Amino acid sequence: MSSASGTAAPVPPSGSMQRLRFEVFGKVQKVFFRKHTAEKATALRLSGWCKNDPSGSVVGEAVGSKDGIAAFQHWLRHEGSPSCQITDANFSLDEAEHHGDNPVFEVRRKPKQ
Repeated sequence: MSSASGTAAPVPPSGSMQRLRFEVFGKVQKVFFRKHTAEKATALRLSGWCKNDPSGSVVGEAVGSKDGIAAFQHWLRHEGSPSCQITDANFSLDEAEHHGDNPVFEVRRKPKQ
């Protein structure tokens, strides 16, 4: 991620839809973080995905309204799943195309070998 560690992403110029790319650090694997992330994104009507990164972080992307993205960014940085321990989060924000009327947020899993 290109933005500074632990900082909020700058808000892009006008546009009603935004894309948030994120990476969350700390104890965020094996604590149902991805499941809770998908539930929060769905509740906020965001589309996108998240997955575990081999480094131990969780990475993903979400698209939605400015307000939805702002609430999601706050949740990713300060709340997360009940058992997680977030130590840092990086964000990158830009404008996005409309994501449709039925947003889908998925948990991506590593294919079984």
